[in-house]
Amino acid sequence: MAVIKDRLGNVIVQDDTKTLRELVVENKTHLAGAYLRDVDLRGLDLSHADLRSAEFDGCKFAGVNLSNANLSCTIFNA
Repeated sequence: MAVIKDRLGNVIVQDDTKTLRELVVENKTHLAGAYLRDVDLRGLDLSHADLRSAEFDGCKFAGVNLSNANLSCTIFNA
């Protein structure tokens, strides 16, 4: 079961049949405020994603396409 939550633990999106990577890609326009920790995002196409105020803590980003993504107030922690 894949679940994407915000910093307060509220569910943004969940799907029992998808992996977390699939859920991120399929819902990339609805990820504002998401909190993702230690997720392997390598090689994903997140172009035009809505990542406003999202937080990525320890995620892997090699080869991620973020062209035209809304990254205002987005936090990337190594």
